[in-house]
Amino acid sequence: KTLVSTSIYVNKIIEKNVNEYICICGEYSTSSSGANNGADAKLITVSASNGNIVSQTSCFGYQAFNWLDDVESAIEIKNNFMFSTGRIYLQNLPAKMRSNLIKYDSNGNLKWAKYLHKNSAGTSRMYSRDLIYYSPSKLLLAYMCDDNCTGGCTDYFPGLMLIDTSGTVIWDKTYNIPASNAEFVDRAIIMGNSIYLTGFTNANSSSGCDALVLKTDLSGNVQACKSYGPTTNEKPFFNHVANASDTKNGLLYFTTSSEASNGFYNISVLKVDSTLS
Repeated sequence: KTLVSTSIYVNKIIEKNVNEYICICGEYSTSSSGANNGADAKLITVSASNGNIVSQTSCFGYQAFNWLDDVESAIEIKNNFMFSTGRIYLQNLPAKMRSNLIKYDSNGNLKWAKYLHKNSAGTSRMYSRDLIYYSPSKLLLAYMCDDNCTGGCTDYFPGLMLIDTSGTVIWDKTYNIPASNAEFVDRAIIMGNSIYLTGFTNANSSSGCDALVLKTDLSGNVQACKSYGPTTNEKPFFNHVANASDTKNGLLYFTTSSEASNGFYNISVLKVDSTLS
């Protein structure tokens, strides 16, 4: 089934029940007030048997001066609630980008939406990239942020934030990787007693990026960090190299993309053990 639209993208599909799925989407605004490249969260419920749309809900309506830019991640329904995250732009601030955390009931109705930022002065940007369950009552947010940047920023730091299901921050950790001008994260995953962040960095490449894995304990303290360059017949990896990750039998798998010497693009899978080898 295809929903014909030039302004909606699907971020994640969640099983609502045996009969229905919920598509967590971003819908770009067409309002003339504010920025036209902003996006609102949109939840589309579809039938599991035939794919037909059952209902549609815009749960974070467009506002003239505060708008969503990306809906990056969402997690499955537990205890009759689900959550999504992304980034939002707030006008009339030195650094406009904030992470958001949105809570919905199991039917996709908005319960609350909260802004997340790095300091009380609000001078750091924060960009949510992934959201997973840490426990039934706690959420783990993977993000990247900058420090006191008011213009176009390329120097981001990866971070982890533990939040309870009421939106209260339990702890927050930011990581600065030596000799790297930019570190981006795409996915977080828990394997054993460790948290793994997958993403990319320009620390070891003259152009393009290397794949990156940052390993922490369950309190967010760094245990190991390693970057991975492409094979000799490829150019460095591109941004968003780790868009998919999973674990099996004590191994971490994540995807990368790179440009081959013939100008085409390759998709690769990296398989990493708990020592990051």
